[in-house]
Amino acid sequence: MRGTWHHGNCMNQRSKPMKTLRNAFVAWILLLTLAGCREEMDYQTHLVFANSYADTIEVRFYPTDAYKSQGGFYPMSEMGSGYLPCETEINVDEFLRVFYSKYYDEVPSILLSRVFDSISFSVLKDPTKRIVFSKEQPDPSPGNPLISNDIWALESYEDAMPTMFHLNPVQINRYTFTLDSSVFEP
Repeated sequence: MRGTWHHGNCMNQRSKPMKTLRNAFVAWILLLTLAGCREEMDYQTHLVFANSYADTIEVRFYPTDAYKSQGGFYPMSEMGSGYLPCETEINVDEFLRVFYSKYYDEVPSILLSRVFDSISFSVLKDPTKRIVFSKEQPDPSPGNPLISNDIWALESYEDAMPTMFHLNPVQINRYTFTLDSSVFEP
């Protein structure tokens, strides 16, 4: 009997700190849950290249010094979301998200020229059909996406980005530069 009472007394002494620790843990989890539940609109600008040409197009990006990365990659956004290869292909009737920014009111040519010095496009089956756009060259017909804004098609829409506990709404301005026969043939 004496041992049982002593054992119970120890449990009572230990359970008080354990209850405090458990309560702190529960409060911490509730705080994280409530912090994750706030619904705040984010805003982004996306730059996209779309291939409407009759063949696959090879793309080569030449990033500015601020966006150069080792191993032939460049950052796909200012938000640390990963990297994309400097050499890639866009299949027929597909698109490539080139870069996205956390700022909603970006001007597409200014954003693109902040990330890239130049960009080259060539037709996979006919490498003689090649064009290079640069920030330094005059605006050739049909338009240089690094310096001209009137060639970008704007689509605004709302989407949802996953966070720790829910989906966060995001308003996106998506600018698309379409690669078609007019880009490769004068």
